[in-house]
Amino acid sequence: MIDQISLSDITGFTHEIWSTMAGTELTLSGDEVSINKASGYVVASVQIVGDLQHVVRLDLDASLVMQAASSLLGVPASDLSHEDMRDAAGELANMTGGCVKALLPEPRSLTLPSVVVGTDYEFAVPQGCGVLECSFASDFGNMKLCILERRQ
Repeated sequence: MIDQISLSDITGFTHEIWSTMAGTELTLSGDEVSINKASGYVVASVQIVGDLQHVVRLDLDASLVMQAASSLLGVPASDLSHEDMRDAAGELANMTGGCVKALLPEPRSLTLPSVVVGTDYEFAVPQGCGVLECSFASDFGNMKLCILERRQ
């Protein structure tokens, strides 16, 4: 029942999460934004399991994750470890997934986040079909938010 989730819902909770928790303003982009894979990028996802299965996936520029981690942890970006960046990306995916989960019918639960960091990789969800996608831009980098439904 992903059709219950509107673009307004997504932009609302995305703005709330990123402005309050990550100290960053994200702006919805009318066009698909590109993620800078050459300088490093991050994919963070959580699954929503229940009668239907969904995946909430965030594709993020590494520079955006660095800014978010710095804000979340209260640590200068130069002092962040790779683990700090993975943890921050996972937490942002978890918060986003929780907001999506709240809009779906019961029963459902949220899995632990999965996070991949690098420059040359492919992240796939077997039997996953994208049902909703939006792009966001900021001064620190771009983000794509995709909700997939797992076909069984």
